[in-house]
Amino acid sequence: MRARVKKAADLLLPSGVRYVLSRRRLRRQFGLRSLGPDFGYGIAENTAFEPNCRIGGPAYIAGSHIGAFTYIEVGSRISLTDVGRFCSIAPYCIIGLAEHPTDFVSTHPAFYRHLPAYGWDLVAEDQHHELTRTTVGSDVWIGAGAVVKGGVTIGHGAIIGAGAVVTRDVPPYAIVGGVPAQIIRYRFDPAQINDLLESRWWERDLNWLRTHAADMRDVAKFIEVTRGRLNSRPR
Repeated sequence: MRARVKKAADLLLPSGVRYVLSRRRLRRQFGLRSLGPDFGYGIAENTAFEPNCRIGGPAYIAGSHIGAFTYIEVGSRISLTDVGRFCSIAPYCIIGLAEHPTDFVSTHPAFYRHLPAYGWDLVAEDQHHELTRTTVGSDVWIGAGAVVKGGVTIGHGAIIGAGAVVTRDVPPYAIVGGVPAQIIRYRFDPAQINDLLESRWWERDLNWLRTHAADMRDVAKFIEVTRGRLNSRPR
């Protein structure tokens, strides 16, 4: 009852006031430092954010963990997904797409979900789980409008092309595109990929990242630095 009263009271507030209060709540509850200008965020309480994340506009995020420095642009939906650090998620992506059973007589949820609130009470209990947990590694770039099927693992450093439909696991540092998504090429050679994965640079502290930020522009030098063969001075 208290929640309903609060919701009704919120609706009576001017839209500008609701906008400010919503942004304050998101910053306080989830520790978000950067929010886009639009109103209408949908973030479930079972979602967690590491520091320095950004949401660029209205987005829906539920049952997920979002790593540090990751940004999510307007219109994206992320469900039951572990997203790594330093990920770039473009507008209107769907990550953790639900899957209907294809071997049942009907694919409609009324025949495998017990949802009396919808009027769907044909079965006494749920017969099929539509969502399975999805994993997105660190330093992953997902292009605009991409769709990632639930249960898929996207490796560290991968790039998902705009509009791609990812139906299977993506190897680290692979660039994929198309429907269904196929590997186009890899960002680096196998030895460099192995060195980058071993470095796990995304887990380093902020002081280390600041010191070596300029080295990110040269993969060969960066690998040498992480191996301790070169001294990279602060810039």
